[in-house]
Amino acid sequence: MAKNLQEEQAPIDIEIVNEAIACTPDDWKDFTLELEYLWADDPDNLGSVKSSVINDNGDFETPSDELFEVIQKINKLFYQYGVAWIGAKYHIYLTGAGKWKYEANFQY
Repeated sequence: MAKNLQEEQAPIDIEIVNEAIACTPDDWKDFTLELEYLWADDPDNLGSVKSSVINDNGDFETPSDELFEVIQKINKLFYQYGVAWIGAKYHIYLTGAGKWKYEANFQY
């Protein structure tokens, strides 16, 4: 059975969230990963993604190389499905029960 975009995107979203958590300080319990797709002039080029990790105090953290690699997976997946996107925000937070949750919003 063929998969659809949402089925293929879900595990990549989880990878992105896990890598974002790994590259933030331990005391960050609520933060946002912001992605901005930068279009390429060359049609054979997937373009690139600018990323930033920001907590609710406005503090920034540099995304890791591992996070960048996982972000490229979502970029390639969207390209395969012909989805033109311009950005995304992953709101990542720790619940009172001690579990990480996230909400992802993409702009097309």
